[in-house]
Amino acid sequence: MIHSQHYNIGDTLNIVALNGLNLRKSGNTNGVKIGMLSNGEKVIILSMDSMMKDSMDGFNGDWIRVASITNPKLEGYVFDAYLSKYPILNEFECLHDFISGKYRWQDDEMKDFFPALLEEYIKRAFTQPGGTTKYSNGADGEGAHSFELTELEQNNLMIKHSPSEGHGIELELNNPRISEVYYLIMNLLKFLPSELARVNEGLIKSPEYGRDCVGLGENECTVRVVRKENGKISIYFFDTCC
Repeated sequence: MIHSQHYNIGDTLNIVALNGLNLRKSGNTNGVKIGMLSNGEKVIILSMDSMMKDSMDGFNGDWIRVASITNPKLEGYVFDAYLSKYPILNEFECLHDFISGKYRWQDDEMKDFFPALLEEYIKRAFTQPGGTTKYSNGADGEGAHSFELTELEQNNLMIKHSPSEGHGIELELNNPRISEVYYLIMNLLKFLPSELARVNEGLIKSPEYGRDCVGLGENECTVRVVRKENGKISIYFFDTCC
């Protein structure tokens, strides 16, 4: 159980609850529902009370007062584990060919889709103030494992891996809440057929105890979450089990 608060009054956050989030008159699950905030909608933090703690869906957190950005008169309480500084995208270019039926989910081409999904999210959700640096573990620059590091805002990183047995995209997040990591992944996987993704939610919420938290189809695509030093957590979308 991980406490979720990591923001300040006046911050703008995103609703990440997959089916939207009830806005309540008071800070508890018995509070009268006064509105519904949509998945991806932005809210501003109005107030925080350290005494209004609760636990939901495996996350400890706080009930806080927020206002909708699109409708500022809509104010109320929400549980903060369903809020994130990382935006929600509800359309992806890389999904079009699969949704249109150009490829079947069982085809080998599917493997290229999973790293592309995370890469498209990163490029649209983050600014890239830094440059890209290429590395390789081979003296001739053509080693078994080469990768590219792209600096993102807020000291986050995109890392493109090209090991000999497959390739993948890594999003290294600087000091995220684990609830933000969980809902970032789940909001990407929501586009996939339900029978395709085998999700181990416990390994997403406790990444120090496991790596392969999602198996994706018969082509051995996989999602991993790894806790690193200094509060960093990485999300990997690989095209094979590397």
